Amino acid sequence: MDSDDAKPGIHRAPVLQLYRELWFQAKGHRTALLGSMLLLVGAQVVLLAVPYLVGKSLNVLQARGNDGAGEAAFWLAAVLGATIVSWLIHGPGRILERNVALAVRQRVATALTQRLLAFPLSWHDRNI
Repeated sequence: MDSDDAKPGIHRAPVLQLYRELWFQAKGHRTALLGSMLLLVGAQVVLLAVPYLVGKSLNVLQARGNDGAGEAAFWLAAVLGATIVSWLIHGPGRILERNVALAVRQRVATALTQRLLAFPLSWHDRNI
């Protein structure tokens, strides 16, 4: 058992807490956040086909030798196609993700600035 397990206030799932806070801060931009997540996951799902496609190419070459070179080339071209499709999905996902991140950063910075400016002038004088 880790020594931090017994301490109150320690989160057991910090990644979930991070996504929970992102969801909270992304109010007004949640559609873009979901869209970016779907696009990024979709790009990775497409990339998962690459080992299968390479395997198909190798199987054709092993089973038919030089006679299967054309079909093997087709499967290797499919690898290239899957990689291109993945990048075509990944790019817009990253752009959406960046736009949401900028909006969240602006929201957090504004909230922190407002909190700071809400302190009385005497506090600011003491904490220069």
